[in-house]
Amino acid sequence: MAQSDAPAEAVDTLCVELEKPEHRSLLEPITWTCESFPVTRDQPRAGEDADCVISFPSPPIPDDPDDLLGIVYLDWYMAKDSSHNARAAPALVIIPETNSRRSAAISLARLLAARRVHAFVLQPPGYARRGKGRLMTGAADFLPRVRRTVADARRAFDAVNSLDFVTGPVGMGGISLGGFLAILTTELDDAYDSLFVFLAGVDLHGVVSSGAKDAAKFRQRFAELGFEGEKLRELLWHIEPLRGVDRIDPDRTWLFTGNFDKVVPAKSSDLFATTVGLAEDHHIRLPVNHYTGVLLLPAIAQRVAMELYTIEAER
Repeated sequence: MAQSDAPAEAVDTLCVELEKPEHRSLLEPITWTCESFPVTRDQPRAGEDADCVISFPSPPIPDDPDDLLGIVYLDWYMAKDSSHNARAAPALVIIPETNSRRSAAISLARLLAARRVHAFVLQPPGYARRGKGRLMTGAADFLPRVRRTVADARRAFDAVNSLDFVTGPVGMGGISLGGFLAILTTELDDAYDSLFVFLAGVDLHGVVSSGAKDAAKFRQRFAELGFEGEKLRELLWHIEPLRGVDRIDPDRTWLFTGNFDKVVPAKSSDLFATTVGLAEDHHIRLPVNHYTGVLLLPAIAQRVAMELYTIEAER
């Protein structure tokens, strides 16, 4: 098969039903009016190792600063056949960790592509082509940037489904902070065919207030911006995924956690697992900490690929 370079036209399929007040206050700020939108493909720039870069307009969510509107980019790592041509296959969209290089997400994407899964790594606001720096650059834009990332990740479902060769189920995945946002994305309307959460969970305030290393850096940064104690709790409650976990399907969700993770403590991931009602074989506990988990990425990629192909076979 040869890849088509012609721009694709995608249509939003966002369908959010929010009967509970708790769901409305959490998720309404991340919704928008559905419309059609173009999806284009670009060649990688210098320093980019993806096979292709997909781009599409960021959706217009309410009360969002204009400077966060613009173009969304997905690094596409293609599933290929024996002749190194793109092949028909399932896909996974990945919200990366807060590392500006997105190294864990990109490594996972490469491994998935080698296992016949198209992998797309999101470039959140402040990353790669969307500017330098980390997700949080100030108190005023923290919530808008988080909500923008979630909206972009949800629209990515429709963008990816418009592409040649994406013919199977499309899953949502997220690593570390990206895992928390992947849960939020899935809570919007459960459009993705599956959810894979890596080294994350729920209770953002608990993680930021008690977690080590990266979590401690966030805690310090929030404190410098004047967010401590109840003020910090209130800020994080606006995007707390625990508030919407009853919208998650446990049969299509897998959680990967580290037994020695001090950044995202076990109580955070265990709370997600128990509240959602994950079966034991959907909660994969690994003998790693928050950073050595990269050593087991090949095994993680194999499990993700197996589950996506199982979903495809059961359709």
